Amino acid sequence: MRGAVLALSGFVITGLDVVKLTCNPRWMQKSIASIHYLSQANIDWVMATIDMLGYGYIAAVVILFVARHVRLALRNARRGVVFRYGKG
Repeated sequence: MRGAVLALSGFVITGLDVVKLTCNPRWMQKSIASIHYLSQANIDWVMATIDMLGYGYIAAVVILFVARHVRLALRNARRGVVFRYGKG
């Protein structure tokens, strides 16, 4: 419980420090100027990686279902043929 209280108090203190700093327009301008955005090449790489992970997930699910179907087909082929007749 103490850890949560300490974490929350640190969060509040940091928030209060930021509120004090925002009163200074030079700090705000410096902070905005210091933000480094990704280049278009990096953004393209990130998006391609996300796409490939999605395709890989779909491929893994499809492979699992195909493997399950093959396993069940092989199991049923080893059992042989069973004839069942109804009562009567």
